[in-house]
Amino acid sequence: MIQHSKSFSDLSTSMSHSTLIDESFDVESTILEKTYAHELLHNKEGHITGGTLPALVEQLTTHDSTPDSTFVSTFYLTFRLFASPTELSQALIDRFDYVADIPHIAGPVRSRVYNAFKGWLSSHWRNLSDEEALPLIESFAKNKLDKKLPGAGKRLLDLAQRVSSSQGPLVPRQVSAMGKTSTSIAQYVAVDTPLPPVAFTKSQLSVLKNWKMGGSMPSILDFDPIEMARQLTIKEMNIFSAIMPEELLGCEWTKKSGSNATNVRAMSTLSTDLSNLVSDTILHYDDAKRRAVVIKQWIKVAHRCLELNNYQSLLAIVCSLNSSIISRLKRTWDLVSPKRRDMFQQIQAVVDPEKNYANLRRRLHDHVPPCLPFVGMYLTDLTFVDAGNPSTKQLSLLGDGTEIPVINFDKHTRTARIIGELQRFQIPYRLAEVPELQEWIQAQIVRVKSTSDHENFHQYYRKSLLLEPREKDLPRPSPIEVTSSFSGKDKFDIFGWSHSRDKSGPITPAV
Repeated sequence: MIQHSKSFSDLSTSMSHSTLIDESFDVESTILEKTYAHELLHNKEGHITGGTLPALVEQLTTHDSTPDSTFVSTFYLTFRLFASPTELSQALIDRFDYVADIPHIAGPVRSRVYNAFKGWLSSHWRNLSDEEALPLIESFAKNKLDKKLPGAGKRLLDLAQRVSSSQGPLVPRQVSAMGKTSTSIAQYVAVDTPLPPVAFTKSQLSVLKNWKMGGSMPSILDFDPIEMARQLTIKEMNIFSAIMPEELLGCEWTKKSGSNATNVRAMSTLSTDLSNLVSDTILHYDDAKRRAVVIKQWIKVAHRCLELNNYQSLLAIVCSLNSSIISRLKRTWDLVSPKRRDMFQQIQAVVDPEKNYANLRRRLHDHVPPCLPFVGMYLTDLTFVDAGNPSTKQLSLLGDGTEIPVINFDKHTRTARIIGELQRFQIPYRLAEVPELQEWIQAQIVRVKSTSDHENFHQYYRKSLLLEPREKDLPRPSPIEVTSSFSGKDKFDIFGWSHSRDKSGPITPAV
């Protein structure tokens, strides 16, 4: 039997025919491939600014590229604002299903759906809101994922069971990608950096021990301004570091009841208490000279706060000194040396609210931690983003004039960026706590808090009028009132961050 060999032209024809078959198969599989890419909106830079939930989930689990880190961070942080945990779970499962067995995308997409679930459960899980999705996730892990990716199915089921018995995320949350800057991490204070020596003497310790045993109450004048500033910084930073991202979403801190923004509210309360304490210590003395000495002491404490980059406590002190209660005490301020008044005006300039805290924002822009920023500034930004941007955008389809509403993802990206900026400062200071001084500070706060803020203000104002009655002729403002943009912000409203929503319109922030 003679075996004929194929000619070069025959081989070419055969190869061309085979290639055509492969190409037609690829074209057919591409045509049949289900996608929601047409339901996305992009800006000029190519970043996603809007989309339906299926389209955003598709982007989160795309097969042909690694999702943008900012997109992923924003999605995990904010998805509860536009979808319930159950809706997200179902959207991820639908994504797993509709890739079917398309050869070139099924494997990568299924792996990324698993990774999306894993990232959610391990690092971004919230028990209170997310546990409703657990039955759906467990069913998916057992009945679908396990059949295609057995190892992944078992791991996801294990994760689901672990979060159901845990009180929080299984892995410590990382600082949001939006909060990272080009600043080298090596510039942060290392954990093995020696603590600065405590400016606290044996005699000061003796004074506090005597007070605890029923002796006379120490005053702010009994302590070194630098140590007072350090202890205030430790106290504030403990609360600031505990603020969770979810406390900053959807103006959570403004809710009248049921608010989960525990630490944000605690920051607001502590700032108000510190401002009240400053006023209380000044008004304690009938003698103008003694009041002037106390004012000078608080200016020194504020200056030390500035050196520590503690703008939260700094602003609380400045706010009190600039309130009408204290700034109207002309005879007292006249006894404060020009040097201290100049120092105070320089401090004021840093945290002046003029142009939406322009000076402070410039300082914070490339600031290297440790730093305690003014939280109210970020809350104001978040409020404006929330109130000034709609939850949805309109997307035109097929050019026929048909429009559908899509999630305004740009709004959520802005929100996440602000939260990330705050998060990057949640790095504790390397300072030694002085328990005795902390106890004294807390005791003073409790004493001042015995009456409400409203009663405190009127009580302090009456005391201020008794100490220095109004002059019958035209009022003569103190030099501080003339130069400060803080004038008129009475009752320390600058720290009234916990406002309730007005049913008739958006929130008007007090900061």
